This record gives sequence, C-alpha cells and structure tokens, in this order.
Amino acid sequence: MYPSPDRRSDKLEEVLAQSELLAPPAKKRRPNENDRVMLYVKELTDKVFSPLHLVPPNLIGLIHAIEDKFRTPKEKIRDIFKRSTKGITVKMDDDMLRHYHNEDCFTVEIEHILDDDMYDITFSEL
Repeated sequence: MYPSPDRRSDKLEEVLAQSELLAPPAKKRRPNENDRVMLYVKELTDKVFSPLHLVPPNLIGLIHAIEDKFRTPKEKIRDIFKRSTKGITVKMDDDMLRHYHNEDCFTVEIEHILDDDMYDITFSEL
C-alpha cells in the first residue's frame, strides 16, 4: 500500500527542511567582472608593467587608480587622453573605458603643465 498524498507531502517537507539545515554555507561570489578592470601600464622609462586596477571601470575609477599608482593628486589631473596605435589621440570618457578588457597594455605619459600646476595624462595603446 502506498502512503496517502498528504503523508508524502509531509515527509517531503521534512526531508527538505533537514537538508537545508545540513547544507554547507553558501560560497562567496566573486566580484562581478564588470565591477573592475585591470590594465597593465608602464611609463616610457620603465622596463616592466604595473597593474592598474579600475574600480569601477569608468573615468572616476581611472582617476583614483592613477592617484594611487603614480602619486598624482586627482585634483590636479586636468585631462586624460588615449593615443591609439594609429596615432590618434582622443579624450577619454566612461564609454571608452567600458570597452577595455583585463590585461590591456598601455604606456602612460604624465605631463606636468607648469602654467597652472596641473597634469595631462596620455595612455598609448601597445
């Protein structure tokens, strides 16, 4: 003879409740890949690249990363440019940074503008 449907339902609920109590703790999820980008950068005189972590991967994240890595105060950064492999220089914006991938490589030139004590920063694609 088979147990009644109500009894099977009760037994199923009991088993599910016990399995939830015995389940291992949930694993921590990794940060979303869209929340950060790591670029490799080096100044022209450097022999090796350094990681530049953009969190979040937008202009604000880039400015904070520049400040941390190159000790350039964010208040003194006037403009940030990107120079393509074709030699075209454009002013960076959030949309441009959304298209970067982890481990993209650049040389970085930090130009001190003495007239107003500001910095222009140019990332050149390799």
